Amino acid sequence: GYSQEKETIITGKIKGNIAEKVGFTMPIQNTCNWGFKDFVKPDSLGNFKIIVSIDQPAIMKLFIPKKTGGSIFLIPGKNYKVAFNSQNDVHNFEILKGEKGQKIYNKNAFSGNVYSATKKFKSNYSVLQIQQNIVNQKEKELSIFQKALQQNKLSQAFYNFVKNERDSYYSAVLAQVLLSKFHRSTNPNNSVLFTETMKEFWKKSFEEYPVTQKQLLSSPYWYEYAKNYIEYKQYTAKDFSFEALKKAYKNGLIHTQHIIVAEKYLSRIFLENYKAAYIGKQSSQKRFKKELITLFTTFKKEFPKSEYIPYLDAMIQPIITFHKKASVPLNKNIQFVKKTENINSLKELTNLFKGKRIYIDVWATWCGPCKEEFKYL
Repeated sequence: GYSQEKETIITGKIKGNIAEKVGFTMPIQNTCNWGFKDFVKPDSLGNFKIIVSIDQPAIMKLFIPKKTGGSIFLIPGKNYKVAFNSQNDVHNFEILKGEKGQKIYNKNAFSGNVYSATKKFKSNYSVLQIQQNIVNQKEKELSIFQKALQQNKLSQAFYNFVKNERDSYYSAVLAQVLLSKFHRSTNPNNSVLFTETMKEFWKKSFEEYPVTQKQLLSSPYWYEYAKNYIEYKQYTAKDFSFEALKKAYKNGLIHTQHIIVAEKYLSRIFLENYKAAYIGKQSSQKRFKKELITLFTTFKKEFPKSEYIPYLDAMIQPIITFHKKASVPLNKNIQFVKKTENINSLKELTNLFKGKRIYIDVWATWCGPCKEEFKYL
């Protein structure tokens, strides 16, 4: 019974080395997504305060950048106390006052990366075996909280949150395993087959825990699950064509194509969360795709009062700046090697500069640290 937003306060203290800032995920529409985070500056004694407004229970992740962090379950209108211990090589997070079950939750911190988690389930087992392994793992984790619930060590609301989180997480893991198998089967150099049984499992995985169950939105893993669902709907559509997808990629509209599919299968409330998370995720990869600017402009028109806008705006600005710089004529001292189609080896390339000193910088579009070095060149 939460019908209106209530001010929820988290007070905290850093013991030991006082960090410059404490980060936290902002529970926009009661969701938790690493892409939308804020920071608060502690005072000289290490004290800090975070105030948010929520109308449903939500999870928040707090952290000292590159040091330590944890999660806290919030109920509208409640007050919480947390502490960071940051002394020498010891870094940890502690909840001093909060909902029952908080310590159990942080003590049994789960892997938060859906994509890396799939590796342990991508063996040569059958899909049925993989599904059973995932179910067993989830039940093992939930049993800890079921026991705590029976012993009155946590509330029913907290248990429901943990169950939603685990349902969302492992549904995303199973869907990702199947998506990976599907992609491998489309490679002509790979002998993997994507059978009808696999396709049926793929379908049923989304039917058991529908992406559009509103309570799943509170899970930090809803976005990954929803993204898998959108790709499933795209690849299994009767009119799907890899050639059309390749064309969209070539025309710089691959993200636009993905959003078009999402609009077919998600209602407005889910779309706002999904589009914001998708645009934010793609922007943070720093590939500077120009179409993301257009998608963000459309998002602002569609959701003019969205709380996501300030966060997305900060992510889009570097892309806008990049393309402005890209449109400026090159320094006359910078020249590109011509007729590169005739150069097939590093030796052939360096032969063009015989007698000259050559500096070679190797980088990739997906490598953030590589691109960070550009300003020093």
